[in-house]
Amino acid sequence: MKFTIVTPTLNHSEFIELTLRSVLNQSHTNYEYIVMDGGSTDGSQKLVSKYSPFISKFISEKDEGQADAINKGFSFASDDTEIYGYLNSDDLYFEDTLKRVASFFNSNPEIDVVYGDTVFMDRDMEFLRYFRFVEPFNLRRLSDETCFISQPSTFWRKRVFEKLEGFDTSMHYGFDWDFWVRAANSGFAFKYLPVPLSVNLDYPETKTASGGFKRMNELLRITSKNMSGITPYALFRLGYRDLNTIKDQDQREFFKGLFEIMISKSPNKPDTPISDIKMYGTGHCDGDVETTSIFHIPILKKYDFINFNIKCKGSEPNKTIEIAVFNDKKALFKTTFQSISAVQHLTFKIFQPWFLNSKKHLNLRFEISNSHLVKVTGIQLLGSSRVQPFKVIVHTHTDKTEFLTITPFDSIEYVTIPVTGARQIEINSLENREIKVKEAFYMDADGKRIIIENVLLPPSSNYFFIDINSNIQPQSLFLKLEIFK
Repeated sequence: MKFTIVTPTLNHSEFIELTLRSVLNQSHTNYEYIVMDGGSTDGSQKLVSKYSPFISKFISEKDEGQADAINKGFSFASDDTEIYGYLNSDDLYFEDTLKRVASFFNSNPEIDVVYGDTVFMDRDMEFLRYFRFVEPFNLRRLSDETCFISQPSTFWRKRVFEKLEGFDTSMHYGFDWDFWVRAANSGFAFKYLPVPLSVNLDYPETKTASGGFKRMNELLRITSKNMSGITPYALFRLGYRDLNTIKDQDQREFFKGLFEIMISKSPNKPDTPISDIKMYGTGHCDGDVETTSIFHIPILKKYDFINFNIKCKGSEPNKTIEIAVFNDKKALFKTTFQSISAVQHLTFKIFQPWFLNSKKHLNLRFEISNSHLVKVTGIQLLGSSRVQPFKVIVHTHTDKTEFLTITPFDSIEYVTIPVTGARQIEINSLENREIKVKEAFYMDADGKRIIIENVLLPPSSNYFFIDINSNIQPQSLFLKLEIFK
């Protein structure tokens, strides 16, 4: 099953490399990846260019907004693509996301749109919370009350996009919500898949956080177009949250009172208070946890050691609380501490984390005694990078020798090697670093990838040979390498 993934971006150099790698490192490899840059001026284009040989298409030009960029991206989708999804340049996929979604669609041919769970993390990659508003699909709830579908964790069949003719380019904040409602009203079937599929980076400059009343006005426009009842409770909550964007104090007080009345009177007010919603045993924004709670955390690098920094706050002081932390079935850490009312930090270190050898995420399971006495308000992973820069020597049959320094981002690295005129290439790690070639290709005159199948990898794995059995004389060889300690 083939995917087309589109990433729209504008001046996101702080995060875009993480986004790119989260797509390129997917365990499911049958996809094409299209990156649409709106004319960034912060160095984003240079970062993307490093990965451009591994990206199906990269275009940098002015657009009419995010929805326009996404629509343009999907216009380049291959005819054999079956599934669409888009990932903003400050969001991430878990490494098995496309694999999980492909398996779901293969097993459920009657479903057109699938959406899953999302983890919120801050710009320092600290776990904050889950998107807890997600729920099994209900059209009335979606159109009349709230958008409970998390965009980066949503995928749909190509026919949905073609039927709806893409996203509404007149919208800036809520075009995804509008798309879901239009799809459902057109008869397409939705299904909730209760597994984490994406990471949403949450920081003050995001459109959602900084949209204020402009965002609310657009959401009101969407609901007035699609809904059948009174303005939903969720929008009054949004307006209440964004009161600080009103500079005039009298106006701010007026709207505050209005929103408080409407929130209390809203017929669409949810039966379960937001503070009581739990996912994987964790609360919404206040950190409440159950006796057993699970935190899904992506691992973005390889580490020699990891420091876990767990922020806790006791609801009652001077109470003894025991916490045991497991990854899958392996115990990582156990401690007993006295709770206090202020936030306290529990830090523990793990050397040579064996559980990261083949995985790129953690499923941290907390077993907590007296869970009602503690709030987990954040989890952060800090550590020393496991993969250090190293040099390789490149020999070709033309007797040309070059020394290259490879600086891995993590255990996977994307490398471009100049090989003009070469037919046989030997690459040798000067530091005996073990290397595995996951992908090797070059480009023909039309820019089409030519995959090299015959990569000869000796048992020692610190060097390998590549035979280019072709009449084409490539200028560069592109390698996706897995690098071991």
